[in-house]
Parts: sequence; C-alpha cells; structure tokens
Amino acid sequence: MDLITKESGQLGKNASLQACEDSVDALLEFLEQAKANVTDKQYMAQVHTMYTSQVAPQIIQTPNDVHKAISRYGKALDRTFKLNVNSAASSIVQIASDNDDSKEAVESREELNRAVAVHLLRLGEFDTANIFLGESATKLPPLLVEQFELLYDILRSMGERNLQPAIDWASTHQRFLDCRGSDLEFQLRELQFKMLLSQRDTSAALAYARTHFQRYQRHYLKEISQLVTSILYSYTGNSPYEKTGGEVSGDDHAVALKTVQQTLIKEFCTLLGLSSESPLVQAVSSGTVALPILAKMGGIMKTKRTEWTSSNELPVEIDLPPEFQFHSVFVCPVSKEQTTDSNPPLMLPCGHILAHDTLKAMSKDSDRYRFKCHYCPEETTFPHTRRVYF
Repeated sequence: MDLITKESGQLGKNASLQACEDSVDALLEFLEQAKANVTDKQYMAQVHTMYTSQVAPQIIQTPNDVHKAISRYGKALDRTFKLNVNSAASSIVQIASDNDDSKEAVESREELNRAVAVHLLRLGEFDTANIFLGESATKLPPLLVEQFELLYDILRSMGERNLQPAIDWASTHQRFLDCRGSDLEFQLRELQFKMLLSQRDTSAALAYARTHFQRYQRHYLKEISQLVTSILYSYTGNSPYEKTGGEVSGDDHAVALKTVQQTLIKEFCTLLGLSSESPLVQAVSSGTVALPILAKMGGIMKTKRTEWTSSNELPVEIDLPPEFQFHSVFVCPVSKEQTTDSNPPLMLPCGHILAHDTLKAMSKDSDRYRFKCHYCPEETTFPHTRRVYF
C-alpha cells in the first residue's frame, strides 16, 4: 500500500510522458497486489477506496496533461516555423517568373543556373552537373569543369595517402602561392615527412627533409628544426615535439589531412577567380538567418498596408554572423543613408567622405558651385571629389 501511495504521489508531480508511463506501471503493481490479497476482504476494501480516491484520478489526469503538452508543442512549432517566403521577399525584391522574358529576368535565371552548376562542380557531382547544364541550357567554360575534375583527382589521391599530385600542383603554382603568402606547399611537405616517419623509415624521412626543406628555412626554420629533431625520438615515444612534429597517428593524420585539403581547396578556387566557399551555400545560409526577420517585417508591412520602395536596402537591419560579412558598410554621416552603387561614397579633398547624393545636394547640382565640408571649413566643388571603394 505504501508503494502504491508513493507511485501515485509521483504521478502528480509532472505531466510528462515519463509520468504517464509511471502511472501505468503503478496501476499494474496496484493490480498485482490486489490479486495477491483478493481473499482478504478488509484489504480489498482499502484497495477499492484508494483506487477510487487516488489511483483512478491520476490515471485519467496524466494522459490528459500529456495530450495538452503535445498540443501546445505543435502550436508552438507552427507559430515558430510557419513562414510565408513570398511575403518576406515580395516587399523587398521582385521575383521574376519563368514566363518573364525580359532581359533582366533572363539574365537573373542564367546567373542562378550558373551558380547551381558551379556548386555541383564544387561538390564533385560531375554527372549531376552535366545533366543540369544540358537541361537548363547553361554554358560554363570547359576549362572550369576540367579544373574541378583535377581538384577532385588530387583530393582523392590525398585520401589514399598519396600527396604527390597535390605537391606537384603546389610546385607548379609556387609563384602564385608565394605572392599570396600561402603555406600550402610547406604543409604538404610537412605532412609527407610525417607520413614517412610514421612508417619507421627514418632514413627516407631524413633524406626527404634534406632534399625539400631547404627552400623553406627562411620562413619555417623553427618548424623544420622540430620536425628533423623528432627523428631522434621516433622510437622512444616521448618526443617533446609530439604536437608539432614527428610521426602521426591515424586520428592525427585525418585531422592534418583535412586541414591541408581545406587549404588546397581555398587556394585552388582563388586561382580560378572563385571564392573558397560556395556562394550558393552562403546565400542559403545567410538567407536562413534573415528569413524569419524579413517574414515578420513583411507581415507588419502587410498589416499597415505599406511597402518598402528601396530595392538596394533592406527594410530592417539584420545582424549576420562574421563569416557572412565580406565588406565594410558606409553610411553617410549627413543623410544617414547607406551608400549603394547608384549612391556611392565620395571623398572630398579634405579627406572627409559623404554620399554622392548628399554632395550633389550640397553643390546644388552644379560643378561650379563651391560648398563647405560639414566637418571642416574647407571649400571645394563637386568635380574635385573622388569615388571611394571599400
């Protein structure tokens, strides 16, 4: 009886699914005890009273509480994730339909198709990319496709612990990498040295260091010294350079290999004039962050029957993570408007910067009218201003 009371008391403490399961377990145990004492009339009378006053109400209440919680959870999901994408975008940008044959609409669709095709090439999905290019009638430079095929051949070889194709590519483009200050070639040489040392081939590792590390002494002397010195500790297992040099275990090799592969992809794409990350992924990721805010703003505008008329600015400020911030944003200190391609920032001879439209207004739209800078008394004319690029 004490056990039944304890279980029944626990049922009243929460309305979770676990409480529902506990109530069923308590009921089963209650019935087992009643079955074992069915011949005891006095005990059965107590059991009947307890069942009516405690157990039965809890058995009924707990599933009801669980059902209410599940219902509230579903409604909360609907409120949180029910977004009208059209309402979020229609007040900010014009979405061209497939039936729109205007020049801008055609160019927009072609640009989007190229972005999708290049994204598939970045993923190594060459068959899918070829099908997409054929069905969308999109054109890409054949050299671009060949270069991505080469990239994935190199990455595949690296996954098979063959770094030579990657080293050959880095050596071929050594001047480009040096101009960028990239350490890709040294990373590849370093990883190759560690792989030789992990095979207990100290002679080959030392010969490799003598042959290939000399040209890197100016910038990586400390790292080379630790790598070569780690040969002395290759059999003891207590190298003081365990984190920076010496042989690599399976997990360490996988981490180091992934790091070098990411550097290779970055430099490879830069050489092709592309960003290291897929613009399509960046657009979707940043859009995912911004979409709830824009959808809410779109709903507010619809309620107030207003529209956002500027196509170059968003109706509300959206704070994106640092990885999605690629350039500085300049706001004119006079008009408080963010500069755009049609209203770029211009620098006066005194060094202060204002927006194009602001300076046009200050000069009264005349090339001869002299006006004063808002921050200093120096006078100038509009033709003496210069475009600033951030």
